[in-house]
Amino acid sequence: MFSCEVGFVKPERQIYDHLLLKLAVPASQVLFVDDVGDNVEGGRAAGLQAAVFESIDDLRRLLDSAV
Repeated sequence: MFSCEVGFVKPERQIYDHLLLKLAVPASQVLFVDDVGDNVEGGRAAGLQAAVFESIDDLRRLLDSAV
């Protein structure tokens, strides 16, 4: 999802709510990863599982642990 297409930007709550509406799954089943802490906190506030990654290795580890 691209901010410019939906009119909301991270970490605004509306973008996470819009994502959940489009995915049609409970927030607790979504893993949101970002390299910006404020965006991750926004995701957590919306009920998503969320984590910061700083490298591709971090991202791989997060994804491996989520499945």
